Amino acid sequence: MATSILPAGFVDLEPSVVEWALASECERAVKRIETVTDRLRSFHDAVLARIHDIIRYFNRLPNDPDAWRRCSWRQRLPSISVGPRPTSKTRS
Repeated sequence: MATSILPAGFVDLEPSVVEWALASECERAVKRIETVTDRLRSFHDAVLARIHDIIRYFNRLPNDPDAWRRCSWRQRLPSISVGPRPTSKTRS
């Protein structure tokens, strides 16, 4: 059985984490610039469709920085910075 990167209930977002959870802000910026608009839109739409579930999940966690640091998946999920919503102009 494979180990899940994300908490239970968010397994459908794991392909995006594998693709977008890069180690540095610079790597994420380059990824955004080099990714075609349709793929950016797909990522945006997948996360946006689950945003209420994501917010509810985080609102249930204790407001405790030490608890946040102990989350086993936190080290594998750097901040995912996706920038503004993609425009209709498609990059090739």
